[in-house]
Amino acid sequence: MTGETIDSTFTSLSTLDLPRLFGEANSLRELVSRLETFALPETEADPRGMAGNSARCALELALLDAYSRREGRSVGDAVRMVASAHNLLHAEARPVRYSGAITAETTRKEITSALKMRLYGFTR
Repeated sequence: MTGETIDSTFTSLSTLDLPRLFGEANSLRELVSRLETFALPETEADPRGMAGNSARCALELALLDAYSRREGRSVGDAVRMVASAHNLLHAEARPVRYSGAITAETTRKEITSALKMRLYGFTR
């Protein structure tokens, strides 16, 4: 969806000096704070200007998973930290909108994908 490839993702990650960027965060809270200002540099392997979204996602999830496990916490705690810091928490559950992309090699597969989405409750 982003136009990135496995090779371009690894290219983005290989240019990083992670110890310099993150140092040794002492806690999940400190890591979350550092990740909020983190951005990958653009590369020639990124012609659409996606700024390495896939690479950043992979790196963030790996770091959040490692720090959460180390502290015996859930990655969801990191999400709540960000939501709380930006006043995004709500007292009651709100509806969530989902979407999906239907891509297929054949018309039959496209129809099958569309029917599956309908079965799961997706509407226009």
